[in-house]
Amino acid sequence: MGTAVNCIITEPLGGRRKVCVRATKTAIDLAQEVKTLLDVDDADQVVLVESSRT
Repeated sequence: MGTAVNCIITEPLGGRRKVCVRATKTAIDLAQEVKTLLDVDDADQVVLVESSRT
């Protein structure tokens, strides 16, 4: 057993949610998830809110 990092991306008004599980929590991991979000979504504006609970 080990540890994992959960990354949750939600669009509350659209009813969409994406959950990813990673072994690490680095800036590169976050950048890859944000890039995935921006590549898929054709929104005019994206609001990024980060919550870090340890």
